[in-house]
Amino acid sequence: MGTTRELVIDKPGTYLGVRKGLFVVRGVDGSRAEFSPAELSHISIRCRGVGISVNALKLACRFGIEITVYEKGRPLTKVVHAMKGGRAQMYILGALKAEEMYYAMKEEVKRR
Repeated sequence: MGTTRELVIDKPGTYLGVRKGLFVVRGVDGSRAEFSPAELSHISIRCRGVGISVNALKLACRFGIEITVYEKGRPLTKVVHAMKGGRAQMYILGALKAEEMYYAMKEEVKRR
């Protein structure tokens, strides 16, 4: 197994998909690159206007690859995998939403 790498997507109009078990990155200019999921440890989406297929999310989940979406240089959301009941499931954790949910739940507990 080779060294693990991070795939950074930082151009609007880029699309991340899957073809024959590989991640395929297509640029708006027609450029194309393929990456083996076995070589990736992380995918960073660092701009707006990026498309990603459900198959790419599933492939990342199968290989334990985290996907982080950034806004203004700060992490906004992470897509991670979790094992539950012996089968992989995906959870999308939004940093802002998670914090809002925490405080809403805390207020609900206080009301009881």
